[in-house]
Amino acid sequence: MSQTFNPTASGGSGGPNYTLKLSDYPFHKLQDPNDANSTILFDTDDVTSSQGVFSRKFVSIDPDPQGHDTCTDEPDFFNVGGVNVRRVEPRNTPTAINAVFFSATSGMAAQTTCSTG
Repeated sequence: MSQTFNPTASGGSGGPNYTLKLSDYPFHKLQDPNDANSTILFDTDDVTSSQGVFSRKFVSIDPDPQGHDTCTDEPDFFNVGGVNVRRVEPRNTPTAINAVFFSATSGMAAQTTCSTG
């Protein structure tokens, strides 16, 4: 795996744990967005996804309601150059707000919506 990352549209370093800026979008910029044949100003094969989680190991719970659970970092193969990185999905997670009205957006539209139970 390469440890070199291409710069973002905003000039950032990109790569794991990079905080995206609004100016990093879109990943494919045209001089005239209404003309698919216009000059390409920026293009990258990068993708973004929903925020992931770091691997953590639960140690204990604090009985005090104002206390915090105790967890420790669990190093694993989700790292770049020894730096722990988030585990993310390959695409953005759809919103759950009003999801019941948009069953076709769940990615499971090919499955039947009929219940036999």
